[in-house]
Amino acid sequence: MVNIVDEPQQIGPGEGLSAMLTRPRETDRSRPVFVLLNAGLLHRVGPFRLHVVLARRLARSGFPVLRIDLSGIGYTPKRPGPQRVDSARKDADIVFDWLRTSCGLERPVLLGSCSGADLAHRIAVADDRVKGAVFLDGYAYRNSRSTLSYYSARVHRPDMWRKWIDTRLRKGEDPDDPEAEDEEADFWDSEFPPLEQFRTELAGLLARDMPLLYVYTGSVREYTYEDQFFDVCPEARNGPVTVRYAPAADHTYRLERDRLRLLEAVATWATTAFPA
Repeated sequence: MVNIVDEPQQIGPGEGLSAMLTRPRETDRSRPVFVLLNAGLLHRVGPFRLHVVLARRLARSGFPVLRIDLSGIGYTPKRPGPQRVDSARKDADIVFDWLRTSCGLERPVLLGSCSGADLAHRIAVADDRVKGAVFLDGYAYRNSRSTLSYYSARVHRPDMWRKWIDTRLRKGEDPDDPEAEDEEADFWDSEFPPLEQFRTELAGLLARDMPLLYVYTGSVREYTYEDQFFDVCPEARNGPVTVRYAPAADHTYRLERDRLRLLEAVATWATTAFPA
């Protein structure tokens, strides 16, 4: 088994970005370096330490991995000025430069979950240094088949009807009001780019011959079957795109069986996309 080490790092001007570098003790600097972005406002360990086990599994496969706390999250203080996307891009620029100059590590591969997947996509589109990306429960777009599947699965579930009625009674809403939203919708709503914009940006990533891995769990209500991504974005069928669908898994991979499957899926994809 490959021996690995965890090394705390303070990166950039004023050593403001807090991170953890996990790498094989004998690091092959020709391998790409994985950069794990925060999942929402969680610090760099990820939900239920998911990012820790992901980093160590990838390191055992020969890849150095940097888990970063972006500006204003975890142990990294908030910088003045615009936050989230603009700030994350600045953080990524600092991190990529530091990895190259201080560690001799280049060809970053981004990994993000939920809002971290959103940031991974936006950074990859904007920065040609990114050579690959993993998106856990990232952008998902419905088509007619997924919409039919979503509602047909729920119309026969009494618990969904009870929840729907109870939510509207408690909120005092008109059940026929198209503006009414249930708690599930409030939680999962995200600002996805329009589909045509996403397809254009995806085409740009594919033109760079960038390996991409999309993993969806049953928690993503927009995604309901294995090949949905390719049906929505048929141009991806001819590119280095891998899609995995785990309908039984939850968004945070709390169950060990789901977590182990994810670890193997990511590690297998990484060693196949970036062979030694």
